[in-house]
Amino acid sequence: MEPSLENYLALSGILFAIGAVGVVYKRNAIGMFMCIELML
Repeated sequence: MEPSLENYLALSGILFAIGAVGVVYKRNAIGMFMCIELML
C-alpha cells in the first residue's frame, strides 16, 4: 500500500505549521533559520 496524495499534503501542512510557529516564537537567529528551513 503506497501513501496517497492526502497523506503527503497532511504531512507537508503539519511541517509547514511547525516551521511557521517556530519562526514566530524563536528568539535567536539560528532557531529562526532552522524553522524557515523546515518550512522549505
